[in-house]
Amino acid sequence: GLSSVREAVLNRPRALNALTAEMIESLARLYKTWDANVAVSAIVLRGAGRGFCAGGDVKGLAMSGDHDAAAAFFRKEYRHDCSVASLRAAHVAVLDGVT
Repeated sequence: GLSSVREAVLNRPRALNALTAEMIESLARLYKTWDANVAVSAIVLRGAGRGFCAGGDVKGLAMSGDHDAAAAFFRKEYRHDCSVASLRAAHVAVLDGVT
């Protein structure tokens, strides 16, 4: 039933939900917790506002001027992307609007 579905919302609509390191860490923790619960059969990811996700917050990374932090961000993002591919639960991304 619907109680076995969990939903995460990317909530930076003014930035088209561009991902920050904190957002990726939060998603990774949620997904790990939800996927460990055998009662959860699906995880749904959607974006707030007029777009799903603009990708990584490259503007914020560039403005920081910290190349090491930028490299760490993309390593973190790619690790999370790979972990999504191995989830036990089904993963559904609702792509609405700008993506």
